Amino acid sequence: EKTDCGFFGQVTGVSRAERAEVANLTVSGTICGKKAIGGIVGFLRGANVSGCTFSGTVTGDAVVGGIVGSVVGGIVSRCRVQGDISGKHAGGIGGQGKYSTISNSYFLGNVATPQTYAGGIGGNLTGMTLEYCYAAGTVSGDNYVGGIAGFAEQGRWKGILSLMQHLGMWDGPVEPVQAPIISDDPSPGNDTGLSCVDGDEKSGREICTVRYE
Repeated sequence: EKTDCGFFGQVTGVSRAERAEVANLTVSGTICGKKAIGGIVGFLRGANVSGCTFSGTVTGDAVVGGIVGSVVGGIVSRCRVQGDISGKHAGGIGGQGKYSTISNSYFLGNVATPQTYAGGIGGNLTGMTLEYCYAAGTVSGDNYVGGIAGFAEQGRWKGILSLMQHLGMWDGPVEPVQAPIISDDPSPGNDTGLSCVDGDEKSGREICTVRYE
């Protein structure tokens, strides 16, 4: 089994001014490997992934995500995932993220870890910006399991919604916000974006719902 596996194994930008980009790609199937496994990109550094869709199964020993396995200094935006994600450090969109941005993206399906770190959007996150994302389905694991992130430190979150059902010990830092999805048809391709409604006074979070037209 290999590391850095995905439709693209590794995508790296040349510099801050010359960022590589993967855009408007649709992938379906099964992707598996050892570490840094993603439906679109296994390892993303200093580069962008936008407007991409993955449907299927992504499995690996560690650092597994529906769009990217691992992202460092990257941007993931307007991406959709529908499927099953499994491995240590597993996330519906990204398995492990450092000082990157995930925005206007969603996950529908199941995230599972045999050990630790599983989340509806990310498994293990440091210094991440999450904006206008949601996750729905199930998440399971023995330790550090959350509706949005299994573990997160630093970073900035805005307009985040989780409707993930938890199937194990809940030791992750974020519990799901129970807010309704407007439409009963959350299939990829039907969304036009996310809109925020009044925040939860108790938690101070903004609650996001999905807008369909």
